[in-house]
Amino acid sequence: MSTRVSRSHVGRQVWRMAQIGGWTAGWAAAWSIGTLATLPWPSPRRRWRIFCFQGWSRGILRILQVRVTVEGPAPTAGPFVLATNHLSYLDVMVLASLVPTVFVAKREVRSWPVWGILAMAMGTIFIDRTSSKDTRRVGGIIERELQRGGGVVLFPEGTSTPGIEVAPFRSSLLDAASRTDTPVHYAGLSYGTGPDDPPAHLAVCWWGDMEFAPHFWHLCGLQRVDALVHFGERPVREANRKTLAGALHQAVSDHFTPVVTKDLHDFAY
Repeated sequence: MSTRVSRSHVGRQVWRMAQIGGWTAGWAAAWSIGTLATLPWPSPRRRWRIFCFQGWSRGILRILQVRVTVEGPAPTAGPFVLATNHLSYLDVMVLASLVPTVFVAKREVRSWPVWGILAMAMGTIFIDRTSSKDTRRVGGIIERELQRGGGVVLFPEGTSTPGIEVAPFRSSLLDAASRTDTPVHYAGLSYGTGPDDPPAHLAVCWWGDMEFAPHFWHLCGLQRVDALVHFGERPVREANRKTLAGALHQAVSDHFTPVVTKDLHDFAY
């Protein structure tokens, strides 16, 4: 019985990886053709990029059997900033499927095989979090994106977590929003897995020293993933970035459903 289950599990992983490869290749071709066709016109090119990103993300979620439940109103038109807690690389696909946006990500993502190329193609803003000079540079890019009427997703925790609680928010990347009085929307993200799957804080959340490739391979074998995105009712505005960070941390914490308790996390790890 266990052998049949194991073979079924591996077969699911191989089949989903093949589907992801084909789906990604198709959208990459569409993105390339549309980008060339709109090359002289920045605004249509940006809209096409977001359209491709949303379409690709929604398809990946279907392939991985990720069921997204949304509570509260998602921002649908810019300019806006969206601040959320950060649990996994899957966060990007879940949020991209719901809101028209670009993301801010650590610079290491740019060097990831395949994913780095996709992130660059979709307009991701990369940051060296160890450099205050680079933080100022990225703040300028965020401000220009907002001036163009775009949306930007931030993960102010600065790293992904196993989902016990929301880590303190860093204020540096919120500077553009506070200075321009841009509304900052917020959401709490959480995940669950099927009854026969490993727990979500290990199988879906990606944190600590977990390696990407084996983690994603195991993710492809899950029967299903339940994603909950709980948006706040009203955006937050604050002229002081540290006050803004504190208000957002409290708001996200209030809308966050823990993935795992500390006791279970310590036992499982």
